[in-house]
Amino acid sequence: MATSNPPEPAAVKPSATVVLQDGKPKVVPRHHPRRSYALFQSEDDEQTWSLEREFLSTHSKTLGLVLSYSPKKAAPGVKDPIKNMRGFLRFGDNLDNLQLDDVKADDFDVFLSGLRASNNTEFTLEERQIILTLASDWGFEDLRNRTIREIEKLHPSVIDRVVLARRCKIAKWIRGALLSLTILPDPLTATEIQILGTTTAALIWKAREEIFLHRLQVLTTKGRPASQIKCAGASCKQAVREAMLRVLEKPGATGKAESDLVGLVESELKAPQSGQEALPCDACKAGTGLKDGVVELVEEFKLARIIMEVQLGKEGGKWLEPV
Repeated sequence: MATSNPPEPAAVKPSATVVLQDGKPKVVPRHHPRRSYALFQSEDDEQTWSLEREFLSTHSKTLGLVLSYSPKKAAPGVKDPIKNMRGFLRFGDNLDNLQLDDVKADDFDVFLSGLRASNNTEFTLEERQIILTLASDWGFEDLRNRTIREIEKLHPSVIDRVVLARRCKIAKWIRGALLSLTILPDPLTATEIQILGTTTAALIWKAREEIFLHRLQVLTTKGRPASQIKCAGASCKQAVREAMLRVLEKPGATGKAESDLVGLVESELKAPQSGQEALPCDACKAGTGLKDGVVELVEEFKLARIIMEVQLGKEGGKWLEPV
């Protein structure tokens, strides 16, 4: 009985890359022969991505240095730049092989989608937060700046802005976000305290305490303003507070003089946002009650700013340090 020889294994073309997946060899699709590719691998070794080095290096000088590093060519004393980069480890013998480190494969896919996307591509707030975090870690400055602008349009929560500002070192967000927490009416939750850190939470409590003592002093020495006697005040106060919070989202607002802040808040009140629930009553719109409320809130903000600046300084890295 004639036997047939087993078929010859398919030859792997020189420009193809063979990787192990689920214990079996896998051929990565052949690339353009004149282009150079880097191989990325998930933490669990289950997924791989083959990305063009020139494309990555063009968008990130930091990652470009990592991909071009060679211990044989490096000057004496120059260490592998990947040691200063979060999210990647080298694996295998090829220096172009990078493995994700504490980065989910799904998050890496979201990041790549953001890197390749046009300006009109829609992403959720959560996806943009992922893109911003990884772009910041890996030196993709254009993508980082674009994502910051897009997130600002989505108006994330104050806590989210604090977390992102500290994680991604966004100096223009942090002062407004932390100072906003001092004038919010609701107490910090246990989760928020854990996110902020006990030192930051204690500083916010101290600022709120000063605001409370200031209110008591105003009531004791001046009595309740006439405008507040006429108005139940709940919706009006909330409208003023929301306007103040919108002002504090804007870069540079926290450093403005109190008189300038009053004008900015009044401008926000005259242009309510779509979907805004709290609106000032007609009496406050017509009289001086709204003006008094704005001045009062700005005065409270001034006290909070002094407390925070005593501990953190007017500018600088202390605001961005998780404590």
